[in-house]
Amino acid sequence: MASPVKSEAQRLLDRIYKIQQDSRERVAPNFYNTRHWAKEWGKSLSRTRDYLKIAVKNKLMEPRYFMVADGNTARKCAYFKLIK
Repeated sequence: MASPVKSEAQRLLDRIYKIQQDSRERVAPNFYNTRHWAKEWGKSLSRTRDYLKIAVKNKLMEPRYFMVADGNTARKCAYFKLIK
């Protein structure tokens, strides 16, 4: 049976996980992820990503990255806002 005492490496990893979880951000208003735009446009995710790249390159949309929770994980996700 494994020892209930955590190693120094495991304690360090636990601290890193906690920092990552605490770094989550609230998504700014009017910024939407790729899935939202795919549903809005009625396109596949891969085609939507292509269109979003074109829109960003031509300054039609502004990209921004937010740390968001996905279950027990926090990850950096791209969100896009239409520039008017």
